[in-house]
Amino acid sequence: NVVMFRVIKSSNLVKFIFQGVELRRRIKELNPDLVVAQYGTYTGLLVALFAWRPKIITYRGSDLNPGPYTNKFVLAMKHCASHIASFFADGIICVSEKLAQRLIVKTRYEIIPSPTDLDLFRPQEKKEARKKCGWDSNRCISVFFAGNNPKVKELDLASKVKKALEDKGSFVELKVFTREV
Repeated sequence: NVVMFRVIKSSNLVKFIFQGVELRRRIKELNPDLVVAQYGTYTGLLVALFAWRPKIITYRGSDLNPGPYTNKFVLAMKHCASHIASFFADGIICVSEKLAQRLIVKTRYEIIPSPTDLDLFRPQEKKEARKKCGWDSNRCISVFFAGNNPKVKELDLASKVKKALEDKGSFVELKVFTREV
């Protein structure tokens, strides 16, 4: 069984400790074989410091990658939290080798790219898929996932590519997704 524990990020130390205590209580109640943090930074540090069961931390990108548009102090703190968490982890998953090379801890990691959930997403005919989305079946469409931080994902670069194509006479409709899809 998989049980999710929702982590609310906060720079408030009291809230961090409160969540850690609640995480520890839930672990005691459920007695899991394994605790997995889906990100480094805040979540990874919380699990690293408060989970007494074997723990794995998954690093996905911004927890270790440079962020050109992020406040340098905030970025340094995020990276610091991620590296501290990695020392306490029993196992580490990175979604790419390039990301793994950013870790200070060079042992106990595996590369597992984030796959598409094929139970949720299945290949289908383009016209049928576009109809379900309410998209024109005759237009050229480009999809861009901007995540929680469009600047870091470089939405501005995608927009420049769209404009450059339009300047050359090719129209591309840019569909931008933010947050979770």
